[in-house]
Amino acid sequence: MDKLAGSSSFKVKQQVEMLEALTGFETNNKYDIKDSEGKKVYKAKEHSGVCSRMCLGSQRPFRIEIEEKDSDKIVMEVKRDYKYSCIGQCFSCCDCCKDCVTCEAPPGNVIGFVKQEYNACNANFSIRDANGDVMLLIEGPCFCGCRCPGQKYKFRLLSADGSQEVGKLYKEWGGLAKELFTDADNFKVEVANDTSVQVKSILVAAALLIDFMFFEDSGGHSSNRVGPGL
Repeated sequence: MDKLAGSSSFKVKQQVEMLEALTGFETNNKYDIKDSEGKKVYKAKEHSGVCSRMCLGSQRPFRIEIEEKDSDKIVMEVKRDYKYSCIGQCFSCCDCCKDCVTCEAPPGNVIGFVKQEYNACNANFSIRDANGDVMLLIEGPCFCGCRCPGQKYKFRLLSADGSQEVGKLYKEWGGLAKELFTDADNFKVEVANDTSVQVKSILVAAALLIDFMFFEDSGGHSSNRVGPGL
């Protein structure tokens, strides 16, 4: 994802699916990825089964293909296996319950992972390289309470040892109608200009995972998790 090189920020913006908004039928998510100037540089589309979307909801397994904006060339794949969470997404205290996505760029070449880390009610994750070594930590807010209208959710990006803040990931407020009647969400990532393309690519995957885990069911759909969808 070389088009993110040199950008100090980028956005992951979910497209509004009218069929889903009008009928409640869960469709494959689609996203636009924009650079710091707001220019669309990549597009992303979820691939998952109808049954898993309708029955498993936000916990469903998926494969998301990220393509060049004007072609079907796949530059990265984000893959997620199904993880059963018996209490809620924030309470995944066992490895078998912790959410994780694998990033392949190009497909077949693993460049890293986004792994959920246990921290009770807080949404914490680690950004790991292909060997599983921690490169960054993500420290999120508490998701055990109710979701407040107009709230901007902030996730701190920390160095591998957690001692220094190196960036931020925001879930931006999309407006009352969009928030109430759809589950299309906007995320913004802010990092240093010289952050590697590898890390920026994995942070795109982190935004996608966070969207599924904590915001996917906010548009009036049923939710089986503790957090904002209640």
